[in-house]
Amino acid sequence: MPSNTPSSDSETRRALLATLGTGTAAALAGCAGRGPVAGPKEVDAERTVETSGVDWEFPPTDDDTDGIGYASVELDRNRSTVRPPREYRLTLNATVRGEHASEPYQGYQTDWFRFRVGPPAAYATRHGFEMRVEPPPWPAFSVRYDRRAGRRELVVESEQFGADGTITFDLLFVPGGSPAPQRLHCSFAVQASRGGALAKTVKADGQGTLALPSSPN
Repeated sequence: MPSNTPSSDSETRRALLATLGTGTAAALAGCAGRGPVAGPKEVDAERTVETSGVDWEFPPTDDDTDGIGYASVELDRNRSTVRPPREYRLTLNATVRGEHASEPYQGYQTDWFRFRVGPPAAYATRHGFEMRVEPPPWPAFSVRYDRRAGRRELVVESEQFGADGTITFDLLFVPGGSPAPQRLHCSFAVQASRGGALAKTVKADGQGTLALPSSPN
């Protein structure tokens, strides 16, 4: 059962490391041959907010062009419950398209990524909350609580990724009091690099607000 009082950082701080699979190790080994890159260059991220979640595309492109990648925080309404016990299930998605991107955005691999998710500060201070992450089998990553702008947030990050493609995390948010918060604050940051004649390192970040389903009266 979640506590109705906020836990201290020392009690709730976690660091979970997943074992690197052989495929990831090979990707990291290949990354070493990409040569030096300049960087990072900041690129814009275009945010889209819908009832299902918040998405960021980086850099912004037209409808016929796929950029370097995207990130999202999505609410799974089918697996979330607004009646006690309240639980909200979300999916965090970080994608760098690699060779599947459109020119001139091809060839990038993720160096690292980071998500931050948490309720408004007033809610967390009064009620507390719990968040749990179900990780994929790879890559190496960490999960911890942190404070920023007066808010206590869950931070999910990988500092050594070294591959393109999509990585997703299932996140469970359990409010510590009633009523549940009306929204969650969320943000992402990612750095990606490519080697060769077009060697370059870019960084993108963004933030947004995810609305939560209303609790019943």
